[in-house]
Amino acid sequence: MSCSVQISSATLGLLPAWLGDERVHASHRAALVGKDAAHYASRFGNIDPDLPYFWPVRAADRRRSEAPDAALTDAGVRHRMRPNG
Repeated sequence: MSCSVQISSATLGLLPAWLGDERVHASHRAALVGKDAAHYASRFGNIDPDLPYFWPVRAADRRRSEAPDAALTDAGVRHRMRPNG
């Protein structure tokens, strides 16, 4: 993808919101270093391979999970609660 296409896509809101979020990129670089330090350490510099993954949440999912009728199950997955009936 060319730079001009990326810029146009960004201005139109077509790129994911996490693109460019250093928390996402750093955590995934750290995972690669942890998997193969000999190969990736020289490419990503001094990064802690034990850095946990950071997974972005879509704004729509965040709003849904914060809604008053959302419940967190034992498995840690948010589900909408349905009224009885």
